[in-house]
Amino acid sequence: MPARKTFANNAVLPASDLNTYMNPSTAAHVPDAVTALTFSIPAVGAGAVATIDIPLPTGRFTQPPIFVAMSNHYRITCHRVSSTTDLARVQVFNNTSVAAPATAGVLIAMQMTPTSAPG
Repeated sequence: MPARKTFANNAVLPASDLNTYMNPSTAAHVPDAVTALTFSIPAVGAGAVATIDIPLPTGRFTQPPIFVAMSNHYRITCHRVSSTTDLARVQVFNNTSVAAPATAGVLIAMQMTPTSAPG
C-alpha cells in the first residue's frame, strides 16, 4: 500500500494521485465500504434498556462492519452489541429517573478492507 499523502489547500490533483491515495483498492486509510444512516429508538422507561436491530444496506459489506451508534436524546446512551453483514444490533440505555420519548439515532458503519472490518 502507498504511503499517505498530504494535499495542499486549493491544489489541483492529478488523476494518478486520486487513484493512488484515495482509491479503497490501493490506499490503506480509505474504507472499502461505509454507510451512515438514521434509525428509530422507541420510548425507553426510566432505568430501562431496549435492544434494536438496525438493517444495513444489502450487499454493502462483505464482513461484519465496525460501527458506532448515537442517540439524538440526552437521556439515551447507545451501546454496540454485534453486527453481521446486513444487521447492526444496538442496546439503548436510559440511565435517568425519567422516561425518554421515542427519538432518532445515527449509525456509522465501515469495513476497511474487503476481508476485514478493522483492516
